[in-house]
Amino acid sequence: MFEQVTDFLSYLPDKQEKEACAIEKNTLTGFRLPDNDKEVYDVKKFIECIADNGKMLEVSKTFARNLVTVFIRLNGMSVGVVANNPAHLAGCIDIDASDKCARFVRYCDCYEIPLLMLEDVSGFIPGIEQESRGLIRHGAKIIYAFAEATVPKITLILRKAYGGAMWLLIAKR
Repeated sequence: MFEQVTDFLSYLPDKQEKEACAIEKNTLTGFRLPDNDKEVYDVKKFIECIADNGKMLEVSKTFARNLVTVFIRLNGMSVGVVANNPAHLAGCIDIDASDKCARFVRYCDCYEIPLLMLEDVSGFIPGIEQESRGLIRHGAKIIYAFAEATVPKITLILRKAYGGAMWLLIAKR
């Protein structure tokens, strides 16, 4: 338990520290995105390939697994990563994923941690159940969170960004 807390606190920036910690760069290679848009993969393996030393700290691991929120380091600097995970619900956005994303974006903005979005999404999950529970209202939370965030934001489209997900790209600018 204490190791997890220590690991988590290491990703939060130290206001006294002017430069990023010197950490050895990642040497992991070999992950390749599938060419077929319908083929699933675990986005966590892609994140491990770009993170320093392949190390990441996932937040809310068991909640809304179609969206991955992790802290990584890029060249020693803490970065918050939001990624659609095609291995679960094809990476589509539902109510739970909307709430998870909005909270994580606001948290990173609060601690001045830059954001990297890795998109591979077909859009929002359609259906009576999601729509009656307020999918549009919850999806709007993502747009507001990104629009209000003052930290640097970069979006990388891994394979696709269709439907309502395109509106999220506009809000991130």
